[in-house]
Amino acid sequence: MTYNIEQIILTKLKPIIDNPAYKEFPNCFAYPRTIEKKSILFVGINPSSSNQQIPLDSYQLKLSGNDHSYFKRFEDISTYCDTPWTHLDLLFFKETNQNTIYEILSKSNGANYIWEQLQLSDTLIKESEPKIIIVRNALARTLLGFDKQGDNNVWLDYNFEFDDEIGTYRCKNMNNIPVFFSSMLTGQRALDNGSYERLKWHIRRTLLILAQK
Repeated sequence: MTYNIEQIILTKLKPIIDNPAYKEFPNCFAYPRTIEKKSILFVGINPSSSNQQIPLDSYQLKLSGNDHSYFKRFEDISTYCDTPWTHLDLLFFKETNQNTIYEILSKSNGANYIWEQLQLSDTLIKESEPKIIIVRNALARTLLGFDKQGDNNVWLDYNFEFDDEIGTYRCKNMNNIPVFFSSMLTGQRALDNGSYERLKWHIRRTLLILAQK
């Protein structure tokens, strides 16, 4: 089911963009206009774009017939599992270099800048009511609270616990939703083909177990 999230995002993102305390941080943002409820939710870190001319940009996820390599494997997994997919980034500012996030966190007000965006993402993740979550970035995993580190306390307090029956984690404070922590699915650091096929099988197997309960 397609769910329009634009108003939720604008209500919470505009105050971040307009906050003078954050003027030294990136000020070009992007967000999806809709998400699919009760789907496979792929979670990334932030929109990567070389176009820094548009302060606030939106985009529509193309759920089938993707030419964009970044989303193509999401569609492939969705087809293989016969389950719709959707995608959210935890942060909304456009940046191609992930090290920028660490630089922001090291500065005054940087933790607040990141934290406010995480609060918005927390709302969107819960609104999407996912059947299963695939976290495909190591820093995103940390920001969700899996391997808490550092002294700035900037992470969502999601409670993950490994489930031996399904062979992956469950999020205890989100109705025990199964969660997979994976590396990139495309690009130079992407999973090799064998690991990718095993991940697909594991996701489908987990969804079948859920459907039988």
